[in-house]
Amino acid sequence: MEIKIYNKLPKESLDIRIKVFVDEQGFDDFEGEEDAYATHLVAYEGDEAIGTLRILKTDEDGVYLFGRLAVLKERRGSGVGKALIIRGEEHIRSLGAEAVIIHAQEHAAPFYERLGYIECGDRELEQGRVHVPMKKSFSAAKEDAQTDDITSEGTPKEEAVKEEAVTDNSLKEEKPKRHLGLIITAAILASVILFFAVINIIPPKKNVDSNPFIVLDGELPMIAAHRGGGDNNPENTMLAFREAVREIGVDIIESDLYLTKDGYLVYNHDSYIDETCNVNGDISLDEVEELCKTKSNRHYIKDMTLAELEQYNFGYYFEDENGDRIYKDETDPALTGLQIATVEKLFSEFYESHPDLLFIVEIKDSGERGYEAARILNDTLNNYPKYRDNIVVGTFHDEIEAELKDKYSDLLRGAPTGTAAGFIITQLLLVNIFNDSDFACLQIPMSYDIGIELPLDQKTLIDRAHRRNIAVQYWTINDPDEMRRLIELGCDAIMTDDPKLLKEVLEEYK
Repeated sequence: MEIKIYNKLPKESLDIRIKVFVDEQGFDDFEGEEDAYATHLVAYEGDEAIGTLRILKTDEDGVYLFGRLAVLKERRGSGVGKALIIRGEEHIRSLGAEAVIIHAQEHAAPFYERLGYIECGDRELEQGRVHVPMKKSFSAAKEDAQTDDITSEGTPKEEAVKEEAVTDNSLKEEKPKRHLGLIITAAILASVILFFAVINIIPPKKNVDSNPFIVLDGELPMIAAHRGGGDNNPENTMLAFREAVREIGVDIIESDLYLTKDGYLVYNHDSYIDETCNVNGDISLDEVEELCKTKSNRHYIKDMTLAELEQYNFGYYFEDENGDRIYKDETDPALTGLQIATVEKLFSEFYESHPDLLFIVEIKDSGERGYEAARILNDTLNNYPKYRDNIVVGTFHDEIEAELKDKYSDLLRGAPTGTAAGFIITQLLLVNIFNDSDFACLQIPMSYDIGIELPLDQKTLIDRAHRRNIAVQYWTINDPDEMRRLIELGCDAIMTDDPKLLKEVLEEYK
């Protein structure tokens, strides 16, 4: 860019002023008798005139007046207006100027303030526009560092400031340079982005070295029979477990453990047995539920021996797909596999034929009974060593979780609720590197209700868990569309009451 100085009004200057002030901004006239004895600056880009400035000498010694600053609309934002002001200042200072005055349109005042001009009088209304009198004193000001941006020919160095049509009477406001606050903000933001990028690139420490509950890339999720598959067969019975493993071909048996009065670990969802067997005789399930509203009427596992429990039919209230209670009249629950099942019996049933079978168990007892349950489970696993690495143990009780970590640290553990929540939060906030959990399996629903619905069926959550060698298992999924979504997300296991249905859905992906 080149800036030329004229002692007469050049046609280029007048053409620019008409385009900006008359055509664009709607002023009546911008050619006056002052033009005849004014100095005119015109900025050129090649042969094209792109901006202009008029300079007048006032009656006051050493004081000049800048006016008619105009830049073509398509050239704003490239520093033309600023270059004209600075070149004009250089010119009048060479003539001994002590100060310069500008009557700026109100919206353009900030542009001039950034160039060292200050408001110096009352604002006036001219042709419907507020104008601000502004002044810059050269005698009082330090050498303007802005001139460093201008070459000896008056051409500005490369600038990033976008100017509006800034004029003393008509120039639109120039966008400000990035001030210090923006620079600091940008630096902080860049640092935060870099921080998150780095901590998400750094491979996190694996929770466990080996995890049989994780499927390989490209493999379909495992089928986890929730309570043995309670929709297909009477839950938590050997009949259910046998069909789930041998007929359906599930990968995982999932259920809860309770300690009997005489020290056996049995599978059952509730701490009492009334709603799954005929302990109350021949009454309806509705009657049982009404009866159990009074806790003293319940038959708790902790108050019964294994022999007492084994005499009942745990398929008594099971209904098939037609709503028929097909096992109600069974008189030999041991023969039909409808007795309550023990850990020992389940391990023994499949240990030789299915050594790769996996187990998810939850110790439901707390306190001393929970400690004893953990000890018995550990001792039982010692008798079935192949299954020792095939089981993940969970609990909702902090003291049992601590016991498992302290005394049975070689057993894989599931995440308690609080630990799972902490892990999920750190993953969502992308600070998973700071999570110090050491569980092997994250067992979660598809969403949590925390006042709002927090979706957990997310690919990023699964991927981040896998980076730490954590298996992600969703419960309890009985809807085929939800099954398909989780399959496509690449989760490791789907816990379901209907393993037959899940197997059918999985076949769609083979």
